Order: sequence, then structure tokens, then C-alpha cells
Amino acid sequence: MYLDLSGCKFSESIPESLWNLTQITYITLQRNSFNGQIPFTLSNLNQLIFLDLFGNNLHGKIPNFIGKLVKLEFLGLGGNNFNGPFPCGVANLTKLANLYLASNRLTGQIPEFQHKSKLMYIDLSHNELRGPIPQSISNLVNLTQLDLSSNNLSGVLELQTFSNLKNLDSLDLSYNS
Repeated sequence: MYLDLSGCKFSESIPESLWNLTQITYITLQRNSFNGQIPFTLSNLNQLIFLDLFGNNLHGKIPNFIGKLVKLEFLGLGGNNFNGPFPCGVANLTKLANLYLASNRLTGQIPEFQHKSKLMYIDLSHNELRGPIPQSISNLVNLTQLDLSSNNLSGVLELQTFSNLKNLDSLDLSYNS
């Protein structure tokens, strides 16, 4: 089941009834004006492969239960007003290939990623993330693009971290501490 309501100029909260479509696999609600938080009932969508909520006015913390959506291959929550720490559960999604959390107000450190991750694209730019780049990045052998620019990352940058990433085409670490 597929639902695309991109660019429809919807506002208010995302309708609760949407989260009851338990067989849905693809949701994109990008470029609307939805506000509020991601409700717990999203965790009912255990068949979900693609979730794109980019470019809305959603806020609050990205809930850790996102990590229970084990079939997710694409997660796009960028361009919102999410704050708080990076959702640790996301780093455990072994089927996730595309992670887009850019342009929010995420804080804290980037967690270590699962060794068996299929991640190909990570964009965590334009947040308030701090600390070192996790060593586990070197295990993401499918990674083609990594954007960690415009954060407050610091520490010693080990070039060895990136030497295993043979498919890496784009690396942006600009505008960090």
C-alpha cells in the first residue's frame, strides 16, 4: 500500500487514522505544513519500508520506537524542528539504506551504527550534534554519501575511519568545531 500526499499544503497534526493503516509500506507527506509530534501509533506500521516527512513543522524528540520499524529502508525526517538527542534506535535499523535527518535541532553525539547496516546515504547536516565521528562509520561499506556538515563535531579525525569506504563518493564535514 502506497500513500503520497506531498506538497498538498496540509496543516494541523498528521491525522491519527493514518497510523492505523497497518499494511502500508510507503508514506510520503513531505513539503506540507503538518505540525505536532510523531505519535506513538506510528509504531503500529511494522510493514513500513519508506517514511518521508521532510519539510513540515514537526517538533519534539524523534521517538526511539522508530527503531522498531525494522523493515525501514528510507527515513526522511529532515527540514523539521525536531530536537533532543539523535534517536539511538535508528542506528540499529539494519535494512535502512537512506537516512535523512538534516536541518533539525538534534543534539548530543552520533551513536555507533550496526556493523551489518546497509546504509548508503546519511545526511545529518545542519543540526547541533557534538563529539567525535563514531568509529563504526568505517563499517558502513555500502556508504556512498556522508554529510555531517554544519554541526559541532570535534575530536581527532582518523583518516583510517574512511579508508574502508570504497564506495564513498561524497564526504562533507565542513563547518564543524
